[in-house]
Amino acid sequence: MATPPSTLAIIGGGAAGLISADVARRFGQFQSIKVFEKRDVAGGLWRGECEGKHYHPPMYRDLRTNLPTRLMEIPGFEFHSTGQSSFVHRSAVSQYVNRFAKHVDVDIGFKEQVKMISPSAAGHGFSVKWDDLEIKKTYQQAFDAVLVCSGHFHQPNIPDAFRSQPHTFHSGEFDVPEAFAE
Repeated sequence: MATPPSTLAIIGGGAAGLISADVARRFGQFQSIKVFEKRDVAGGLWRGECEGKHYHPPMYRDLRTNLPTRLMEIPGFEFHSTGQSSFVHRSAVSQYVNRFAKHVDVDIGFKEQVKMISPSAAGHGFSVKWDDLEIKKTYQQAFDAVLVCSGHFHQPNIPDAFRSQPHTFHSGEFDVPEAFAE
């Protein structure tokens, strides 16, 4: 019988990464769980902030959820939307995910950007290499299992045929409706 994995690396501190960490912790399959988040707070796409000209999260200024909070709740972790509409502003979801990050009892490394994941030289598990963006130092550690919960499509792809046309932009660049007012 194979020995169950004891160390787990999770890439991404958004909702998917944090929920995965919480479930793995609750089921007790891992002795050690480490979440890597390249930003300084949790939240993933719900943060809705640009980090530079090439990153445009799909969250515009006035975005409200299209699901009621009771359907968005993480099991066992109440949303607390008292006094708010059931369809909350994106900032309320961001705050909720950040509260959940504090609730999850695992090691969350903020400002830690994973640079490479490779099969372990020992033949089982993975080697994870990451940069600590705050102290500008690179680390490498072996993990028995890795979950990649970092999202995708974070870099807009506009076909070349459309780039030269005026007023062409990726939907992730939309933020305010006033630009389209007549």
